Amino acid sequence: PEYVQQAVDHYKRLSGCAKLKCARTPYVAENSINPKDEDEGGELQPHACSILMKDLWAARLSRPDLSRAVCRLASRITKWNRNDEKKIHRLMEDMSTTVDLRLKCCVCDAPAELELWLFVDADLAGDVEDSRSCSGGFLVVVGPSTWFPITWIHNKQTVTSRSTTEAEGISL
Repeated sequence: PEYVQQAVDHYKRLSGCAKLKCARTPYVAENSINPKDEDEGGELQPHACSILMKDLWAARLSRPDLSRAVCRLASRITKWNRNDEKKIHRLMEDMSTTVDLRLKCCVCDAPAELELWLFVDADLAGDVEDSRSCSGGFLVVVGPSTWFPITWIHNKQTVTSRSTTEAEGISL
């Protein structure tokens, strides 16, 4: 949680935002995105890379739930605009609200009792800009008294799927 708090404080310092509201999701509602703001550069562009690098590290250390939102913003770094400012602000509100969340792990079983479990999923046309789907995976060591995350991944797919079944059939 300390690193997530440091990332939030870093954003506040660079953006000049003194207080963040409570948010339960890192995503901005699509109806709050103004198409006209796509053409106007964001004020945080000189600092966006620094902010997002801290956020990426927080996601990698213990918050895989942040990975997708942070990576989507990081992919916009060279064309940063006012809508991206809204999105990063919402992400930081969510991080500030959930600063105490983190992965917890425990290995309390003999090796013979352990198994690898892989959880995978995909959305359908989750990216509103190009209708591409995203795939994700979470690899965990599991036992009767064990839960130990090994790694996680999410990737934007390189092709456009026309159904959920097709999106889920595309490998990571």
